[in-house]
Order: sequence, then structure tokens, then C-alpha cells
Amino acid sequence: MALVVNDRLLLLALVALNLAIKLGWSGAPVLVHDEPFSVYWSQRPWPELWQMLRGENNPPLHFLITRAWSHLVPFEPAWLRAPSAFFSALTAWPLYRIAHRFAGTRTALLSVLVFTLSNYHLGFAHEVRAYALFTFLSVCSMWLLVRQSDRGPHRYSGMPWLALVLAAMVYTHFLGWLMIGVLVLSTFVTPALSSIRPKLIAAALIAAALFAPYAIMIGAQASKTIAEGTWLPAPSWEEPYNMIWRWSNAPVIAVAFMGLIVIAFARARNPHPLQRLGLAWCIVPLIGLFAISFVVPVFHDRYLVFIAPGFALLVGYSLFAITSHTLVRDAVASGAILGMALTCRPDAIGRYHPEQTVARVKEWCTGDCHVEVVPSWYWLNFLASEDIGSLRKDHEALLRSAPLVPDSAQAQALGTYILIDASATAEFAMLKQRLHAAFSTADSMRTDHRIWTYRFSSGR
Repeated sequence: MALVVNDRLLLLALVALNLAIKLGWSGAPVLVHDEPFSVYWSQRPWPELWQMLRGENNPPLHFLITRAWSHLVPFEPAWLRAPSAFFSALTAWPLYRIAHRFAGTRTALLSVLVFTLSNYHLGFAHEVRAYALFTFLSVCSMWLLVRQSDRGPHRYSGMPWLALVLAAMVYTHFLGWLMIGVLVLSTFVTPALSSIRPKLIAAALIAAALFAPYAIMIGAQASKTIAEGTWLPAPSWEEPYNMIWRWSNAPVIAVAFMGLIVIAFARARNPHPLQRLGLAWCIVPLIGLFAISFVVPVFHDRYLVFIAPGFALLVGYSLFAITSHTLVRDAVASGAILGMALTCRPDAIGRYHPEQTVARVKEWCTGDCHVEVVPSWYWLNFLASEDIGSLRKDHEALLRSAPLVPDSAQAQALGTYILIDASATAEFAMLKQRLHAAFSTADSMRTDHRIWTYRFSSGR
């Protein structure tokens, strides 16, 4: 379905709204959680970067984008987050086109507003990580698939673009291969897309050929991950609901959206193409990944970012399809969007505040002071909060070093010993016991989410 002038203006306004929300609030004033890792490695010399990628769980595309962007703009958190905000804002465009193609302007508007006002997507838009880019490429791949269906099974003019987007997607995140599986499933459950299955398979084969050199480079790490599993635990039984809650901002909205989707399916004698697409893009992967995670845990909010747009499409269509009464339909849709708007928190800065840990360490280190961090990856958070420019320096020694465990004589010479424990487990309990034995006094404080800071001293 072609866009008329009013549709184009509306789509432009929606993209502008996304840009205003996602660029206007840059999130935390310092880099937090996994962001320092992305920035630090993007600044390393090429040999070091490629060596790191051999054992890394994320492909290189986002690191390369961050590397290029960081040399064009001020080296500050808000500027470094700008590409993620931009990619997230642009996602509104292909999402609108998909919904408009199957269900017209109203459904397209509602779907994009659900996406725009979701705190889940806003979080990724304010983060120097690959997930906003992964979402954008996932939605673009679905739009290119839908667009190819309008060109007929024998026109291959758009297939190279689809192949390039698929290649970029798997070079952004390994779960891009699951998104390719979603695209294939969509051609089976959505009759309007069935004729272009051969073109999709051809595009996927091209993407696989383009990915082959990198696959060879990381083959050993991939085999290890499959054999040993991921860092995640098996999910609890309420996790699918919790995921929908994250997509919907609040529990009452999540329950309402699930009810609307069920009612819309119940009213449909023959499911609408958008419902079929939502089934393949959201419901099947949500349940499937949940089931798989009891064997190989992969059920995590970040790892399901590529199926979240399918939920927005399901909600957008369901708000239109629950009833034929225009006034009731308009009232329900208005209430749903109002609820999303009232619970939207674009200015939220998250739960991580490493600058609080830095401030506590500075307060405690009034004289001779020795600082250790466990696990060592948290050094990048600590250093970035002190001075973001330090992420352009070499910290390999810190990242590879084990914490110093002094005996009583060494403890006397060290003065104050600060230990920052970011493990959130009992992994370093033995280390703390040995420190308690070596020093005469100790105190501790919870300085951030899941971060405890300990001060040991010899009492001299």
C-alpha cells in the first residue's frame, strides 16, 4: 500500500518524535554497566580489537561504528550514545511501513506509538551497545521482506538489499540468525509472504557467505559457548509475563495488552496478516526461547530485543480489531496510548551509578591507599566514572590482574585497602575472609546496584 502525502507527513512526525525523545534525554551522565566495555575496546589498536573479538559474544559491527563515531564527536557519554538513539528513532520508519502495508494508517500509528513510548526501547536508545542497531536492522529486514512480496516472486531487484541488511544484522548480534529464522517462519504462516520464500533463502545464503570469514575466526569460541552454555541461569516460570511487562511499561498495561491480543485473535475467523506476522515474530520466539532456556539459557531482555517490535505490531492491530464500534475502539486506543505515555520515563537514568562508588573511594582514600576491583571487568566502569578519557588508554594489566592478598606485614605497609566487589555473588568470599584476617579493622557499604565497597586498614 503506497503512502499518500498525509501518511508521509505522519511518518516524518513520528520519526521526529522519536529523535526528540531519544536524543533529548541522553541517560546517565557517565557510562554504566557494559557501556565502558564497548567504548574501551572500540578505542584499542586493531590487532588488540581483533584478538578480543575472537572470544567476544558480540560481532564487530557496533564496535566499528563506535570507533568511527568517537573520532568525529566529543568523547562524552551523550555523544557516544547518539548512534543508538538515532538507530532507535529510525526504527519507527520500517515499523510504520510494515503496519501500513497490511492494515493502514491507524494501525501503523498505534504500533509506532507503542514502540516509541516503551521504556524498554528507550533504555537501549540511551546505551552504547549494539541492541538499538540490532532492533533497527531486524525491523528493516522484515520490511524489505514485506516489500519484496509486492514485487512478485520473479523480481530480484530488491534481494541484494535484503542480503546486505541480513549480513549487517548478523555482524551486529549473533541472534540475528534467529531473526532470519523468524523471517523464514513468517513466509510459512503469512500467505502474503509465501511466494518470496526462495528470494529470502537466497538472501540468507548470501549473508551466510559474507559472514563465513568471521565465523571461521570465532569457531572455537562458538563451540565453547554451545557446549558450556551462556552466563544466564534458567528462567523462572513468570519470565514471559515479565518480558511483556517490560515491553508495556507497567503490569496493568501488560495485562490489558495481552487481553486485547487474545480478544482480537478470538474475534478473527481467519487471522489477519499482521496477526500471523506477530505470531511468527513475537509469540512463537517468546515461547520457544523460553522453553529452550531450560537447556541453554538465552531468555534475557536484551536477547529478545529483535522480537519486541512484533509485539508492538500485535498491540497496534489488536487496538483496531477488538470491536467494530468506532467510539469504543477509539476510546480503548486512546486509553492505551495515554497509559503508555503516562508511564514513559525518557529521563530515567537507570539503576547503575558507578560515580557513587568512585565518590566513596575518594572519601575513604585520605592517605596511602590501595584499590582492588573484582571481577576485573568492573575496572572499566570505575575508570570511566573517574575520567572517561581513560578509556582511550591501555588497561590490559588491570583487566588481567588478580587482586593483591597481603599478609599481616604487607597490610601494615599498605595503609588503607579498598576492595570493590561487583560480583553480586559469594565468588570472592574467601578473598574477603583473608583480608579480614590480614587487617585489624574493616567496614563496608553498598555503593551502587549490586556493588559493595569494603575498607580495610591496619589501624596504624
